[in-house]
This record gives sequence, C-alpha cells and structure tokens, in this order.
Amino acid sequence: MKAHRVQARREGEIDVSADRAWALLMDWDGTLKWWDNSVPGDAMHIVSVHLEGARDAVPRTKVITRSNAVQSGLPLENRETLLLQDNEVMRCYYDADDGVVAGVRNYITTSYIDALSPYRCLITFASTFDVTEDRDPSEVRAVIESVYDGIFAGFRKYFAQQDIPNTRG
Repeated sequence: MKAHRVQARREGEIDVSADRAWALLMDWDGTLKWWDNSVPGDAMHIVSVHLEGARDAVPRTKVITRSNAVQSGLPLENRETLLLQDNEVMRCYYDADDGVVAGVRNYITTSYIDALSPYRCLITFASTFDVTEDRDPSEVRAVIESVYDGIFAGFRKYFAQQDIPNTRG
C-alpha cells in the first residue's frame, strides 16, 4: 500500500490562563465537557468517552465512541493514547487508531500551550499521518484541521460558560 505523508497544524488563542487550558486538555476522558459535535464530516459525532488506564497515568487511553462511524466505514470506537505529558512545559504527544478519519493511518500529534498573558494562551496542534492513496491528502488534512478548530471553539465556549467572579484565568 502506498500512502501520502501529510502534516497538519493549527494554532488558536483562548481567553483563559495557560494552566486552566492545560488542565482541560489533560482531562483525558473529559472531552464531552467541551466537544459540541459541530465539526462537520464523517464520524465526528461523539456520544461517549471513557478512560482506559489511571486518570494521571502515562500512557493512558481515551476511548471515543462515535455514533455515525459505522455507516461511514470507520471504527465505532477510536482510541487516542497519551504517550507523553510534560506538565512543566505544557506539551503532550498522543496517537490515534487508524481510521480516526477516513484514510488516515499512523496519526500522531503534539499539542502544547504557551501563556500569552495571565488570562490568555495559545494552543498548538501539529500532527503527522499517512493518507491512503484512495483519499485526497488535502481534503483529509482539512478534516483534521477542522477538528483542531472545533477543539478551539469548544474550549472557548467551555471557558466562556464558566462562572468565576472577578477572574478570567
């Protein structure tokens, strides 16, 4: 099987402290706190998330059940395994099962958070993966990047709904 090597990258600024954004990102089974199922595309509707492994262990795996995956020819469950979590510099690496997105194999990403101010941070996702030759690499990259955009939107919405008097961080 031949495949195209693809890279995807997105950055998003969030109006919250880097520490709070990091805590939410590392809440590995807490995806449904902020994911609003608005990302278009096959198998993007999440109905449940559960954790395999201890809450703070590395590695640990979140198992995402997707309601519209099977009819899209994708696995009902997708596993994302956290491989590295560096709390000091707010960087993590994780991988996902083949089929996280149609045509994607060998997906791995790094995510990191940088403080821009006490109440604002920058979240970055950068991934590499292979796309099977029956898929258009630019279309698959666009899907992956729309997921990252959905994460940023979900984080913004989640933190905007938090009712913490006199703080933004």
